[in-house]
Amino acid sequence: MDRFQQRRRQRHKQNHGFVDNMLKELQKMSWAPGCRPMFDSVLLPTMGFVKDGIRFYKRCHKPDRREFKRTAIAVGAGILVMGAVGYLVKILQIPMILTAYTTDP
Repeated sequence: MDRFQQRRRQRHKQNHGFVDNMLKELQKMSWAPGCRPMFDSVLLPTMGFVKDGIRFYKRCHKPDRREFKRTAIAVGAGILVMGAVGYLVKILQIPMILTAYTTDP
């Protein structure tokens, strides 16, 4: 198992990734006088965002049954709590609206 992980890490170190290679190639290109600021202000932040997205996607995994069940219970409980709070606010709001219309100055 360790040998497999070492080989995988070595291959990963050799290949810096598509985004890194593309960024290096874009930086090497000769630019027209007005295009370089566009590259610096638009493409560089975009490439960083893409790199972060790819890194996040690679770290994602499919949840196992236990993790999925725990997440579903937490989300369900949150929805129930929010619904109860909304219901209570609405119940308290109806008498206030009715009293505002019935009282004459």
